[in-house]
Amino acid sequence: MPIGVPRGGYPFVTGACQDASNASGGEMRTPLVVAALTAALVVGCTTTPATSVSPLSQPAPVSKVSMAGFPAKGCAADQNPVVTFTMYPDGPFPTMGCAIVGRSQRLRVVNATNAFNQKGGPLTVSINGLPARMLRAGQSTTYEQPFGSYLPLGQTEVHLHYLSDNAVIVWLK
Repeated sequence: MPIGVPRGGYPFVTGACQDASNASGGEMRTPLVVAALTAALVVGCTTTPATSVSPLSQPAPVSKVSMAGFPAKGCAADQNPVVTFTMYPDGPFPTMGCAIVGRSQRLRVVNATNAFNQKGGPLTVSINGLPARMLRAGQSTTYEQPFGSYLPLGQTEVHLHYLSDNAVIVWLK
């Protein structure tokens, strides 16, 4: 939509929607009116239907390791001998979903899907190289094997399945 500037110095809108939006002859005298009418014209004169955007036929591939060698969402070192991830009704904690760990540390997973007066349910934990474990609401499990005995260096996803698949990242350094 072209915008013109008359001799008075204030812009006015020209084009297909000008007659419908500006019955006073095409000039607007204040910048505030210009902004309001421009926004209204953009919304009111849009001819592309909202359904013109097609959904993706396949989800985009997800990278587990960013180009820089750091996880895309950030990660913090956990100095505890046992690294704990807790599954709450609305998702895993820590909320970053990642921990930098050492070879001698171990993994603990807590099923807190029954927290905050929620019913909760079973949580399936699966991690590379180990059999899956099923935890009832309120239960926890600790893997006795240290991370270095079953994980390669770098990042590995720990899948926590409760209602849907959630993943946290263990980054073995």
